[in-house]
Amino acid sequence: MSFAHLHLHTEYSLLDGASRIKPLAKRLKELGFTHAAVTDHGVMYGAIDFYNACLEEGITPIIGCEVYICPDRFEKHGAAREYSHMILLCENQTGYHNLVKLVSAGFTEGFYYKPRIDYNLLRQHTEGLICLSACLSGDLPKLLLQGRTEDAKKYALEMQALFGKGNYFVEIMDHGLPEERMVLPRLKALARETGIPLVATNDCHYLEREDGFPTLCKTYGLDFRNVVDIDIGLKYQALAGGDIDVTNAFTTDAQLANPDTDLVTLADDKHLQVNYFCSTVVRQDALEKFPGLEDALMQMDGLLTDQEMASLNYQVEVEGLDEQDVARDFLTQKGLLEA
Repeated sequence: MSFAHLHLHTEYSLLDGASRIKPLAKRLKELGFTHAAVTDHGVMYGAIDFYNACLEEGITPIIGCEVYICPDRFEKHGAAREYSHMILLCENQTGYHNLVKLVSAGFTEGFYYKPRIDYNLLRQHTEGLICLSACLSGDLPKLLLQGRTEDAKKYALEMQALFGKGNYFVEIMDHGLPEERMVLPRLKALARETGIPLVATNDCHYLEREDGFPTLCKTYGLDFRNVVDIDIGLKYQALAGGDIDVTNAFTTDAQLANPDTDLVTLADDKHLQVNYFCSTVVRQDALEKFPGLEDALMQMDGLLTDQEMASLNYQVEVEGLDEQDVARDFLTQKGLLEA
């Protein structure tokens, strides 16, 4: 039985994936893969490029997405930042159309820090889609890690009924994380008891093993005495508590704008990591319909620095201010809105 990657991130998993599509397709061919899926976080930006690159290498492409799912996509404050992951793969053309609708609605209706869908929307667009229960951030592993075994069984059976038998899979992976080692036997037991099939994946973010942490250490001559895995949402708490001394960060993180912080941001002056920059994307028909739109949007060009973005995030995430009020005040200060 051959193995196919069904949980794979490319450079279009922004701030997360590092695999460029054409080298990825070539590497898949070198390793003897005949099929592979693309499952970028919340987006399908790379779907066409991945499709074409795979065909060029004689690989059957599978289009998918690791969507962000929440209880209510229209809820956009406070605890609404909480979401889970879910892998959706296209089985056919109908599935592709449904996935496009879901991902698009994640931006047009559910965007709040992430492009989110909810279960009400999902129920309308399951035809032609295959669902995997996802990584540790999926709802099924979360329930099992909380010890809620019966709730997990109920959830898994509901998902199987939603997608249909043979179209919902319990996903297992092992990257050496303590939580994975804890949940793996629980996932396998649940699959055995419910009859829901298992699928083994790797949560791929790099093209080569050396592209990750080892290359960082080699490039900058780092030699850490101890390395620990930590949830990304807890890294600043771990720094503040003295549990860790160094971590990765985004230059727009709210915590970096804390006036009382003693954290120091180190520059990647050897350009190891890929830089990501914000840009405005507008449909051509919108520009034609609203002639003054382009000039209005261009006033924002170069207006936001990393430090200002971190400050705006700090006001919302730490000080609890309303994001619309923060944005309005910023634009007023810059002279783009009248006071």
